[in-house]
Amino acid sequence: MPIHQQLLFLILSFFTVLSSAEPAFWDELDNRYTLASRLFTYDHSQPRGDYVNENAFLAYHSYQQWVLAWRADNQIYQAPAEDHLSAEAQFELTELSWSHSFLDSEGDLWQAGKFNLPLDPGYAFQSTAFFESTANPFDDFASSEGINMLSASLWIKNYYLTAVVALAGQDKTYQDKKQWAVIVQRDFDALSSSFIVQQYQGTNPGAGTTFTYVNGESLELHGSAFIRKGSLWLNGFHQAVPAGSNIEDSFAERDNQWLTEIVLGSVWSGLSHQFLAEWTYQQEKLAAAEVNSLYQLSNGPRPDTDNNNSPFSEEIIALYQQRYQQQYLFLQYQYSMTDHTITANSLIGQDQSALSQVKYEYLPNLDISLWLAVELTSGSGQTEFTQIPWQKRLQAGVLWKI
Repeated sequence: MPIHQQLLFLILSFFTVLSSAEPAFWDELDNRYTLASRLFTYDHSQPRGDYVNENAFLAYHSYQQWVLAWRADNQIYQAPAEDHLSAEAQFELTELSWSHSFLDSEGDLWQAGKFNLPLDPGYAFQSTAFFESTANPFDDFASSEGINMLSASLWIKNYYLTAVVALAGQDKTYQDKKQWAVIVQRDFDALSSSFIVQQYQGTNPGAGTTFTYVNGESLELHGSAFIRKGSLWLNGFHQAVPAGSNIEDSFAERDNQWLTEIVLGSVWSGLSHQFLAEWTYQQEKLAAAEVNSLYQLSNGPRPDTDNNNSPFSEEIIALYQQRYQQQYLFLQYQYSMTDHTITANSLIGQDQSALSQVKYEYLPNLDISLWLAVELTSGSGQTEFTQIPWQKRLQAGVLWKI
């Protein structure tokens, strides 16, 4: 029996056994389920065909100090040059954690297992989200998978102290690196702030800060910043760039530099309108001149082993699919009515290319929502978002809370 089927069988068996428990157990048990499905199509062929149907079943269970969350995904698609449908299924244990307070005053909190520890107030960009799923405002199906870790928190007067040790990182570059952090948080009347010291295995430690300021009920300002000496991402990109390219020298200049990442954003809310603007700067990523060199490199001879219509080796292809520019701007406008919401998103890179989305959502009640979204990319020449295999994408979906 495949491993995902075994896990599903164990979870279902667990709750079947508990069905014979006393009624008091069910009074404390919280179960939430979401069944989601979407069908999207592209304007030209993809590795998995012109259209894909994705389905996900998300489950959340909590009992006293225990939390269990999991999801089962299924994709149905028609591959290029094939006249039949194919399907793939995946099971994911997104969270399994235990939390407890040992002090009589409940001034402490211990948590162990697989879970998310939110630290960063950013909506689209996050510079201190080391222990949580990264934000993706374009994807309603984005996974909220946690990280295996242990955290301990203590309230001392007006300060909230947290120490955490994790067995992995939250992004592709650091996903096989252990990490630790110490966080100090403080809340004022309208201001929440924190200071963070964090280190990945085999890297230099870094320090950062976050803040959220709320003015009345209409304006929120938020931001985060982090600084570290050196970068595994930059080293990986440097090693993947073909030897002899003029982009190498600028990487060497930053090998021993302190590299900063900054996020600044604001949210304005009215009765039916909301506007979000968020900007990020990442010194470890590519500056405008380096991006131009990258595009010039892409016009050069292509490797004989390149089967993905890309100018780079396999190593650089993986890096090229990430956000690699130093500066991005994210804009979001949302208009809400009684049962309807219209949202417009745009992610703009420093090379003036953009990924944009217009989404209409119908919410007839609290348990179901239907949505239709159109996404497109824009940019001149070989800019970042013109490198996305699709240039237009139409999505239709439904989310149903059981």
